[in-house]
Amino acid sequence: MTKLDRNWSGIIIASDKNGRNKVRFCESLTRREKLLSQQGFTIHDVIMFRDPANKVDGLRYAVDCEFKHPDSKNLVLKTLAKYASSAKRELILKEIASRPKRNTDLSTEQVMNIVGNL
Repeated sequence: MTKLDRNWSGIIIASDKNGRNKVRFCESLTRREKLLSQQGFTIHDVIMFRDPANKVDGLRYAVDCEFKHPDSKNLVLKTLAKYASSAKRELILKEIASRPKRNTDLSTEQVMNIVGNL
């Protein structure tokens, strides 16, 4: 199981004291919202997924939602691009790893044919 396979119940878009906006993935939205508020974050948007979803599917769902903060949709799109490329890379690596290994050893007969042709 990779980091991208884990399921989340929603996201919170919040900014820290320095004004940096970030997408936070949550298993429990109410608990995470309370924790972020206590830590001094400004919460802009809270999006609950219909069903628990991985990061890529959750962000695809969130793109179609209504946002209160004007920068939220762009932030979600950028985060989706980041995780989608990571997911694609992981799929390619899994595909390569699952391929059967080629036998590159030459038999004695093949070696003799090559040597004989020299």
